[in-house]
Amino acid sequence: VLFMERIIQLKKDGLDTYNAIIQARKERLRPILMTTLTIVASLIPVALGLTEGSEMRQPLAIAVIGGLMTALPLSLFVIPIFYMIIDRVKIFRT
Repeated sequence: VLFMERIIQLKKDGLDTYNAIIQARKERLRPILMTTLTIVASLIPVALGLTEGSEMRQPLAIAVIGGLMTALPLSLFVIPIFYMIIDRVKIFRT
């Protein structure tokens, strides 16, 4: 959400879509990676069943890790690409 908000803000400041995406990625890449990797690292013992009573929490930890690892490339690459495509379609229609 913050990544896309930053792209929109940079576009309002006068950057074109491509440069806004690149600039926002430079600014937001480290916080996104650090947050995701911290959560994944903290869930690995639960997902591996290394903690006491983790039998009930193990499937949830695996699902959360899978979701985060899927959302990471989607939010950094796929969604900005679709945003750029939609923006170009808007330009061609006007």
